[in-house]
Amino acid sequence: MKKKARKPPPRRRRATPKVPDPPAEPTLPPGLNEAQHAFCLEYLANGFNASAAYKAAYGVDHDPTARTNGHRLLTNADVKAFVARQLEQRWTAAQMSADEALALVASDARADVRVLYDEKGKLLPVQDWPDAIACSVESIEEKPDGSFKVKLTSKLAARRMILEVHRRLKAPGESDTADALAALLARHYKPEP
Repeated sequence: MKKKARKPPPRRRRATPKVPDPPAEPTLPPGLNEAQHAFCLEYLANGFNASAAYKAAYGVDHDPTARTNGHRLLTNADVKAFVARQLEQRWTAAQMSADEALALVASDARADVRVLYDEKGKLLPVQDWPDAIACSVESIEEKPDGSFKVKLTSKLAARRMILEVHRRLKAPGESDTADALAALLARHYKPEP
């Protein structure tokens, strides 16, 4: 009996190790080189001091040079545009919408001081206060006996504001606060989509 020749096992393909892609180069804003971009970021971070920003971005120690060139860079159209865009983004992020303001007023109207105390009647540490009520605390006063008096914002004023905004309250002869508030909101805040 003849022995059959054994076939060698199929060769396994070895996976080619993947070489990780090099980290992406940070993209610079249009029209700015690295030093100008660094100047802009420093200028925004240091409170709008062009001399200090120029020194940090360009490694210059001479004050008159930094002052002159920092001012010159601020007149560059691309630098001005970048700084303006950054400031616009920061301003937009810092604005409070009308809905957010009304939500805070509603939170004031619902604030319950009891959630600031533990089951033994001791005031919780400030860092343990729920966010929903922490914003409604107007003041904290320590009494001579070591206990604390917590004053919340006026629930009555908050509830009145909500009623006025929803046009449910207007005392006879009283100026229409709701109309004034609605006009102010219409002028300064665009409704969110």
